[in-house]
Amino acid sequence: MDKEEVIEYSRRIGLYEYSSRVFEACAIAPTRAVTAASPEETSRYLSSVDASVIEKAVNSARVYDVLSASPEDVVLASSIELDFIPENAVMVDVRRDRSQPLLSSIPLSEVEREKPRDKVIVLVCETGSLSHLTARELRELGYKAFSLRGGVKSARCSAHGVASRNNYSFATSSASSCRLVPP
Repeated sequence: MDKEEVIEYSRRIGLYEYSSRVFEACAIAPTRAVTAASPEETSRYLSSVDASVIEKAVNSARVYDVLSASPEDVVLASSIELDFIPENAVMVDVRRDRSQPLLSSIPLSEVEREKPRDKVIVLVCETGSLSHLTARELRELGYKAFSLRGGVKSARCSAHGVASRNNYSFATSSASSCRLVPP
């Protein structure tokens, strides 16, 4: 397949929006990429690579059947930040100021007490920074933890006080404060 056929195929199977966010492969290399190396050059390069790095990459590789996997399956396995809230996710409010609580959310202390390792946990803070750090820590403890990208402040609150963010709405009492409301 050529590039245009791949793009068309990705649109048909519903992965175009996800794959279009990925940088072009040629953008990975800081200089011009070598497209035809001699066996000697390849051997020399491969002998300089730490075998444990290759082993780790191979052991962490995942294979997805594009005909049966949903885009959410792939995103949930590969990213720590989400720009959507998966169905049945546990919302955890890690904001320092919780005077305006997020509806349908629980505090971090409840996660530590109940240990819901079998559920997807989406952490929310004001800007996404604290929730990102906390999600990393919870992942190291074996949780399926994610950070809501941009936090509550990334919601664009309308003049009427409600803006939609995927399956949740951000209800506000003023233009400067938002809280999540489930659908």
